[in-house]
Amino acid sequence: MKRLVPYLLITLAAGFTSCSDDNDQPPVKNDEPSSTVEWYTDVRFDSISVTENVQYGIDGSSHLMRIYEPVGDTRPERPVLILLGGGAFQGSNLDYLTPLAQAVCPYGIVVGVARYRSGPSSPGLEAQTMIIKGQQDSRAAVRFFKEAAKTWRVDTTNIFNGGNGTGAFLSLFSTYVQENELDSDALKFVNSVGGLEGAQGNPGHSSEVKGVVALAGGMYSSLNFIGSGEPGVFAVHGTNDTEVNYDTETSNGIQVFGSKPITEKAAAEGLPQKLILIQGGGHDAPRSQPSVYIKDLMAFLKARIED
Repeated sequence: MKRLVPYLLITLAAGFTSCSDDNDQPPVKNDEPSSTVEWYTDVRFDSISVTENVQYGIDGSSHLMRIYEPVGDTRPERPVLILLGGGAFQGSNLDYLTPLAQAVCPYGIVVGVARYRSGPSSPGLEAQTMIIKGQQDSRAAVRFFKEAAKTWRVDTTNIFNGGNGTGAFLSLFSTYVQENELDSDALKFVNSVGGLEGAQGNPGHSSEVKGVVALAGGMYSSLNFIGSGEPGVFAVHGTNDTEVNYDTETSNGIQVFGSKPITEKAAAEGLPQKLILIQGGGHDAPRSQPSVYIKDLMAFLKARIED
């Protein structure tokens, strides 16, 4: 089912730090914008259509996506940003990323906010298993858009992934970690869970992306997976995030690298990167305050799209 969301309501909502459910809105007439408006720099569309419960993988209850499209965008191929929510595998609430999806879409970007599989995530083997399954879902969402490119009028060369909290961890993992970079023990474990690609639908397509957008995210144990020639990274983090430190910390005996060291590593490898720190912001600040960084994010995406 599709809904229409006027851009006026989006701009009003952007100033709030909490995220509430969308209400159905009446259609707003929208024509293709004037050519004097610059793509991905200026807002080009007045309203958004929202399609609920799009199944992107084989699990009908977990692999569901909410897709945002600019109303009046008649182009046959459009860039896509895929976002995964947070929640530590206890159920990803798609509404958490409504503010960001509504902020990005009017610039001419299709946005897919995807649910991923839930399950036990106690420190140790359970958490490792869910991380592998979650990043499989991230890759499956990319393959879905490549398989359904004509249906959703997607430019398969300009697909970006990202997420908030746990979703950011999963997106960073699926973007930068490849099987040939794993040691034998790690590879054995990954293969026991189904491999990095998994079998969650639409085989035969690459899960490579053009870049990753990480909100309050991080990477475990090592940053050596980030190398030259990899996709760029746009990261946003609150400096008072007590769930995921924006710098480096040790949690349950495991080193966790936040947005700052991730972007520093990307810069050292010559990759496109941008770090936005929200001073005094907590864990929810990046997802709930897109107005703080939307212009920087669109500049990052625009440069990658036109590259």
